[in-house]
Amino acid sequence: MNSLTSNKYGFQQETVTLFGRVIGAGNYLVKAGFGTPKRDFNLIFDTGSEYTWLRCEVSKGYKPSASSTSTNATCISGPPCTFNVNYGDGSSASGYFIRDWLTLTPVDVFHNFTFGCGLQISPDDFGSADGILGVEQYSPLSFVSQTYTNFAKIFCYCLPKSDSSTGYLLFGLEALTTCQTETSTPLLSHPDRPYLYYVNLIGVTIGNHIM
Repeated sequence: MNSLTSNKYGFQQETVTLFGRVIGAGNYLVKAGFGTPKRDFNLIFDTGSEYTWLRCEVSKGYKPSASSTSTNATCISGPPCTFNVNYGDGSSASGYFIRDWLTLTPVDVFHNFTFGCGLQISPDDFGSADGILGVEQYSPLSFVSQTYTNFAKIFCYCLPKSDSSTGYLLFGLEALTTCQTETSTPLLSHPDRPYLYYVNLIGVTIGNHIM
């Protein structure tokens, strides 16, 4: 269910399949291609993650040496540029940053996309996922920042209702109308955690009872 269209603003619209799977570390995944020749990986879709990273240097993982388009990432401290992330569920990943081609569709390829090459991952299987697609809003290394010229940091998604069904991720200005509903609430920011997406919770009602 991958499709690509353009709109009157000149920005692209990308639809990517979002699917569910009981994997322990996360429940919603997307498929994305990395490297040349392209290899597809199943990544946890995470709105609270700064980095995109892949399991690297293992039998089924991403291997920089096998891609003709991979290059070292640059950073102030000089190579290697390392990362270390810890998640709320107790899982973690660490490794080094690299650049390579990210392919969402045959005509929508992002050259020099910076992502993490994960070497130390806990738990070891990370719930069978190949890594994380980080779509938080603040970091220059997040997916939405690195694809800004195409999608203007705009996306929406529809979650699959079961493991046997699929949903979708929609990127670009057309997402404003495609995912528009009769009711909405504005997203807010918090100065202590500007990378996260917030909404103002007024109350919770269960049946006729207001909690």
